Amino acid sequence: MSGDRVGRYVRMVAVEGKGGALAAGLLRVAEGMRDAPGCELYVVNRTPDEDDAVWITVLGLLAGPPEFIELSPVGGPGLS
Repeated sequence: MSGDRVGRYVRMVAVEGKGGALAAGLLRVAEGMRDAPGCELYVVNRTPDEDDAVWITVLGLLAGPPEFIELSPVGGPGLS
């Protein structure tokens, strides 16, 4: 499967009023991805109608077949 690509659009929503800080942090992540093997595109995006939302566009080469992993939260801040 080498040479296959996978793309993702990921939407993250910050705590109210912290969208800019979230975007800044994700831009630091993007810098780290610049030389990552297989990373062809990592773009941080903002939309004019959602101040606290940040979208990440990712395109990369697959090292192997994608896996589906189901997760169940067990605890942490923000969970009731």
